Amino acid sequence: MSSLDFHTRRQDLAVTDLYLGGDRQAPRDAALVQLDPGTEYFAEIHCMGVISPTTHDVDPASDLAVLTPYPVRKYGMRTGLTGGTVEAVMVEKTVDGIHRTNLMVTTPNASPEVKNGQTLYFNDHGDSGAALVNDDNQIVGLHFAGDDDTPLVHKSLALPIKDIIDRFADPTAEAISIRPATADRKGQVQKVPPAAPPPALQGGLGAMMARPVPGPRALARVDADLAGSAAGRRLRALWADHSTELLGLVEHRQRVAVAWQRGGGPVILDTLLRMAADPALAMPATINGQPPMRRIASLHAVFHANASPQLRRTLDHALAAVPDPATLTYDQLLAAIAAR
Repeated sequence: MSSLDFHTRRQDLAVTDLYLGGDRQAPRDAALVQLDPGTEYFAEIHCMGVISPTTHDVDPASDLAVLTPYPVRKYGMRTGLTGGTVEAVMVEKTVDGIHRTNLMVTTPNASPEVKNGQTLYFNDHGDSGAALVNDDNQIVGLHFAGDDDTPLVHKSLALPIKDIIDRFADPTAEAISIRPATADRKGQVQKVPPAAPPPALQGGLGAMMARPVPGPRALARVDADLAGSAAGRRLRALWADHSTELLGLVEHRQRVAVAWQRGGGPVILDTLLRMAADPALAMPATINGQPPMRRIASLHAVFHANASPQLRRTLDHALAAVPDPATLTYDQLLAAIAAR
C-alpha cells in the first residue's frame, strides 16, 4: 500500500519505523507499515475519494469475457490520476528475475493530449504501490511494474489484491488480516486508536511465571519486538491467540502443570522477560540441568499432546521459529529469530 493510497493528514506524524511484513517474492510484491497511534489520516485515495471496504478479484470468465472493457483507474506518485482497461489476468512473466504467474495487465486509455509518436502512459517509474480501482470503487490490484514491450504504449503490471491479502493472512507468513480503510464521506478525518495493551498484559501471565510479572514497559517492548519479524509474529501469536487455552492447560491439566514447573517453563519465561530489561543478561547454558532448547522441545511435546488442533498448529509454527537461545542476550536472540 503506497503512502498515496492511505495518506496521513499530518506529515509530521507520518509512519512508525515498525515494518510489519512483506516481500518481493511471488505471489506478491508488497509491504506493510504501521501508523503511529494518534496519527490523523484520510481513509481515501488521492483524487479518487473514499474506497469500498470490499475488494474484487477480476474474473476472466465473467469480468473480461464480455465486449465492454473492464475499466480501472489509479493515482500514482509519478503520473497522477490515469485510467485504463484490464486486458488480461493470470499472465505469466519474469520481472526483475522473479517469475510470476498471476499478473494483471492494464492498457492506458487513449488521450487527446498524446500526439502521434508520443508514448501513452498508464503508469511510469515511481508509481509502484498504487491501487487499481474499478468503477465500484473496489481495489482490484496493486501496480508494481511497467510493461513497455508494446511501442509507444506503457502498460501496467499489477498483482491481484486478493493474492496479496491472502499472503499476508497466511499463518506461514505474517498471519495479518487486512482490508481497505474506508470512511462515511470524503474528507472525513480518521485517527489511529491508542495501542492495545500487549497480550501479556491482558491478565493471567502471572500463573505461568516464577516471579511477579514485569512492568508494562518490558512487556510492551517484547510485544513490539516480536511483531517486527515473521518468525517473531509466530511466537507472539502463541500467547496473543491462545492465552486462554494455555492458561487452562497449566491450571487444570495436572500433567501439563507438572511438566511446565519441572521442565523449567517459569524459569525460561522469567529469564526472557528480564533479558528484555537488561541488555547484559543472557540465557543460561542449562535450565534445570538441560540445555534450554531441549527443555523447550519437551514442553512443546507436552502442550501439543493436550492442545486443540488450532493450538497445535500454532505450537508447531512457534517451535519452528525458536532458535537455540543458550547463552544469547535479548538482542542476539531477536536477531536469531528474525533470521529464521
